[in-house]
Amino acid sequence: MVSERRRLQLCAASKKWRDTHPKHGLMPQQRTEKLAAQRNLCALCGEPFGTTKMTKPHLDHSHVTNKARGYIHGECNVALGIFNDNPELFRKAAAYLERHLTEELWKS
Repeated sequence: MVSERRRLQLCAASKKWRDTHPKHGLMPQQRTEKLAAQRNLCALCGEPFGTTKMTKPHLDHSHVTNKARGYIHGECNVALGIFNDNPELFRKAAAYLERHLTEELWKS
């Protein structure tokens, strides 16, 4: 079991490392600038960020190049992961939803 003092030392060391090393090719200042350039809006859905785990900003990155793409909600990030970053699956999912939405509108 780690003592509280040691835990605090490890946290401080981790923060120092994060503040001086790039994440997905971006230094901390660049990450801040990228988020500001997005006007604090999700790059995927365009909605504002929140404070919960699923609504706060997550730095999305390519799993092929490991380069940052933009900040998106945690829930939008999960959606990308479920579809394995495959645009064709997203197009099929959108078509499926639109097809069923049309059917629902005709029935109501």
